[in-house]
Amino acid sequence: MKTLKLIALVALAFTFSRCKSPTAVQTAQPSILEVATVLDSAESKFIEYAQFTNGDPWKAIDLTAYWLRQQPTVETAYVFGDSYIKIVLRSGLKTTFIFDEVNDSGYSKFRGGGGGENNETTNIVEALTPNVVPLSGNAIASKNKITNKHVLIFAAEDGTLPGVTQQIPITKKLIENANVGLDVRVLIQRDASYEAVNTFKDYGLVIIDTHGLPDAFLVGTPTFLNYKSLSEQDIIALLSKEYGPLTGAKLASGSLELAATVKVKAGKPDWQKIIAMERSRKLFYTTKYLDETPQMPNTVVLGNMCYSGWTSPTMTVKGRTLDLPNGKSVNLPDTVVAVNGIATAFLKKNPISYYGFAKNTPAGESRPVTDGFALTCEKTLVTRLMNGDSTEKSHLDANNDKEQFEKASPIDHLEGDLYFKHFASNDYSYEKTCVDTFTDARDGQKYKAVCIGK
Repeated sequence: MKTLKLIALVALAFTFSRCKSPTAVQTAQPSILEVATVLDSAESKFIEYAQFTNGDPWKAIDLTAYWLRQQPTVETAYVFGDSYIKIVLRSGLKTTFIFDEVNDSGYSKFRGGGGGENNETTNIVEALTPNVVPLSGNAIASKNKITNKHVLIFAAEDGTLPGVTQQIPITKKLIENANVGLDVRVLIQRDASYEAVNTFKDYGLVIIDTHGLPDAFLVGTPTFLNYKSLSEQDIIALLSKEYGPLTGAKLASGSLELAATVKVKAGKPDWQKIIAMERSRKLFYTTKYLDETPQMPNTVVLGNMCYSGWTSPTMTVKGRTLDLPNGKSVNLPDTVVAVNGIATAFLKKNPISYYGFAKNTPAGESRPVTDGFALTCEKTLVTRLMNGDSTEKSHLDANNDKEQFEKASPIDHLEGDLYFKHFASNDYSYEKTCVDTFTDARDGQKYKAVCIGK
């Protein structure tokens, strides 16, 4: 009888040792299941705290981060951009939890999720208007030419950015009708895979229309899976089927990052009482992976996403006071964390030029960008590059004297003015080809042409 009891106790101990929970002891090796479990827990806690705070998602995100830091598998968790939690596990893996504030139609207001709405820059119709970017006189060309005639539009957005869907045919038409002799390839959603990033070097111009983080950008499409009943092997098999055979290994190495988002319509009364856990998981391509990609010496890159101009090696996470559900308050000090910024990683690839969004103060930092402002800047850059302007001038306003910018809006959690910035070489431009026919963008008709000189 004693022997049978001993066997039963050993079996019970073994069973409990295999259980997975957000408060379990850390695994010896990086575990994707552990990441998935932490994201599930963060999502549940966020909804719980949203109810506690009467529907204040920004307070709920702070409380969720604080709760995560108390879990034994978590090394640290901190809030940035007021809507994002970066979670670093003791195993070394990282993940991100985001509340994605959406408008009345359920679309993201930002190219990264999170934040509030800046009414001055979210007018997508205005941003897509053909004449929204006036040109002043002759193009400002340069001595060096962009010789690669291939263009890539990499649109790994997740269906929550309607402006991207509307922008793609407009951008494509602008390029193809410019008499510069370019061809355009479009990779959208599933086709905008992490494997396709390795081909960026094969294009003269790459436009990345997607969601972004300070150290990563979205690839592929989101997957909606309930991980609670799955094993580590099950998750790897499902993710590999969705994204590619190397997905499991890349996640385990930290080259890819799994993230979770919760859609929040903050202005809707009692939204927190009716929100459901979607378990939407997204795949982000990290700067660690970008560091492994080939050089891009013949490529111009537009990072048309949140945080795309981040070059600062650190981020200061501001301290705050939290009112906890138990009635106590806790004061959190300022902390400084290391960041391998997305702009820095692209610049290491030695591109002709790189364009992204960054603040002037603090220098090298960035923030979320509204979809409307991102659309306007893409229109500006493409129109002017196709007109023959140099890489130094293409991103500027019509007078060539200042960077376009989006105003700060602290009420809407947009801290600091955000500028459309240029990095790397400033003396490259496209050269228009001499053709005997052309298609007029105004009426879509083809006409004969006579070339004089060039």
